[in-house]
Amino acid sequence: MERIFSVNVFGTFRMTREALPLMKDGGTILSLSSTLAWRPRPGSALYAATKGAIEAFSMALATEVASQQIRVHIIAPALVRSRIWTEAGMSGEAYAALLAERGREFPLGRVGEPEDVSELIAYLVSDKAAWLTGNAIQVDGGAMFR
Repeated sequence: MERIFSVNVFGTFRMTREALPLMKDGGTILSLSSTLAWRPRPGSALYAATKGAIEAFSMALATEVASQQIRVHIIAPALVRSRIWTEAGMSGEAYAALLAERGREFPLGRVGEPEDVSELIAYLVSDKAAWLTGNAIQVDGGAMFR
């Protein structure tokens, strides 16, 4: 429990604490959450709790730093293709099967790709999103509607 809170929650707090003094001319803080904070699956309680803490912290922070022209966003992806499962020991074949099976659960019929998240991040940190702050955006292929 302490390790996952240390990495997810306190890591976010510490990184934010270090970044804020460097943001004299405004900027964007972007925190990563998970759709599990909103729709947990069995076995995800601790992880979901850490992501919920990140969301609450980030939304409160958005109100505290807005006057400094610092915007705060939360991105909450669902399952996105990555190396995390295979680096944890899952075979490539088992991972491909997991992605195919879980992909059918999403209304858009697939799991996320890294670009689905990275392109949203690029937009949120750009000047095109200058009037947005305090948002928690689920990147989930429509899963939150189920």
